[in-house]
Amino acid sequence: MRTPWTVIINTWPYSADEIERAIAPLSGWADNIILAELGTWHRSLTALTSLGRNIGISEWMGSFCRQHDFLMRQERRNGTERVLFLEGNEIIRRMDLHHLEDLSSGDETAYWLNIESVAPDAGKKEIRILKPVGWHGFAGLYKPDPYPGLAAFCQDIRDTDVSLFPAQEQGETKAAQMEQILSQNLMPPLIKARWLIEMRKFVEGSRVLRKEAWPHIDKDQDFVTWKMLMAETLLGLSKPLAALQMLAPLMAASPTCDRGYLMGLVLYELNRYEEASTYFFQSGTGMLGDREYQAPGADGYRSLLWAAECLNLAKRPKDSFEVLKRLLEDYPLFQEAWTFFFRLFAGAQPQELYEILTQFMSGGNIYDVFEHLKGLEEEGKRFRQWILR
Repeated sequence: MRTPWTVIINTWPYSADEIERAIAPLSGWADNIILAELGTWHRSLTALTSLGRNIGISEWMGSFCRQHDFLMRQERRNGTERVLFLEGNEIIRRMDLHHLEDLSSGDETAYWLNIESVAPDAGKKEIRILKPVGWHGFAGLYKPDPYPGLAAFCQDIRDTDVSLFPAQEQGETKAAQMEQILSQNLMPPLIKARWLIEMRKFVEGSRVLRKEAWPHIDKDQDFVTWKMLMAETLLGLSKPLAALQMLAPLMAASPTCDRGYLMGLVLYELNRYEEASTYFFQSGTGMLGDREYQAPGADGYRSLLWAAECLNLAKRPKDSFEVLKRLLEDYPLFQEAWTFFFRLFAGAQPQELYEILTQFMSGGNIYDVFEHLKGLEEEGKRFRQWILR
């Protein structure tokens, strides 16, 4: 039986004609097509939704990374087995679509596609096919480009000879287009503020929240969003105590994963490591539900690493190691966790490290993990050489 496919297309920078050409080969093949747009405040979406019955629209909330993060989490919940990512000006040949069926039937969880272009980066490859079961989060602002962050979680990334062909070379960069959109003052203030925070422009974000967003807050949910964004802004402005005063009442009234993760970051900046570790652990173990707008992994691997770091700083190395064990059992290819592991046991000999690891991993699993891990720091490199000798 044929495996269902979802195609997510980054469409906001492209014209309706370009998007229609990109969709044309997918007709009758893709089970679902999702167009990643900015929203109705940017342009009318009627022409796009009329392109097919299986086409949906995802509206941007101020973060491209998290827009795609949300879509992938949704696909994982829906049981989707394969997701293909395209830009709105790219075309995949129909004959290659059937080839993808055979290529992606193996155990790999991610696949490279060739990006054909006459630009200076002609001949580059990008990870454009993912199996949601092996995916944990995106890196990158403007489009899904999860390498190398994603690579830390994939057992194998398979190369393919399938190519994507831009219908035409893009004129303005996406960054330039976004600057132009910002200058038109059409973007809803809360979305603009989140984008500025994403870009780490905290002074501008604070101004937008106070001068543009605040006068138009008329719903309870918008008020909560405003306070969360203001807390993030204050943290970015190195005002963690003010951020705590903004965030604590929200957390007390209705704890969520996003609030718990942000609370952990705030308490960390205040050197209150014991308290911070509690919030990070609750976020990372699902006690506070799933994330919405916090960083990928804020409800899993990212939070658990923060919890382990905070416990170590709180002079509780044994508890830190217990959390780290849980983290590495669940996410054995999370490279940042291994960096912390080698720092936690700095000076230990490879044989000693191996004995520690066999407390919770088999020898075969240790070998497999370090066969995939690359780019480790000095201690990790030495252990990798020893285990693979």
